[in-house]
Amino acid sequence: MISSDALDEVSHLRVSAENPVTSTDEHLDFERCAALHNAILEHGWIAGGRDWADAPSHPEWTDETVPEGATENLHPDLIEFLKHCLALEKHGILFHFTVGLSPCSDLWERLDIDGDCIALYNQNDSSSLSATTIM
Repeated sequence: MISSDALDEVSHLRVSAENPVTSTDEHLDFERCAALHNAILEHGWIAGGRDWADAPSHPEWTDETVPEGATENLHPDLIEFLKHCLALEKHGILFHFTVGLSPCSDLWERLDIDGDCIALYNQNDSSSLSATTIM
């Protein structure tokens, strides 16, 4: 198992018997989820041989860039999650099949047929797997 400072710093946030899930059907623990997301990005960035100081230091989603319709169509906790998450998809692949968070400009174009899910993470174009979604 590969260890890193980024992952060690959020080890207290990982779900365990002593630290159970805090999100519910009505509430997403966006701070916890975003901290874990950002730690995974940092770990991958550094494991890829890059200096974390060279990574973008701000989320793509901000109060100014929240897409039109987001506040009416997305749960406020999901919007807060996206506003706390760093987005590095323009700089490399998050995981073998996943590039990173969907850019806010593409979010509505990536709705499923029923409109019940959004593609929260973009897939790697060379992947035959579908994008990771969140309901």
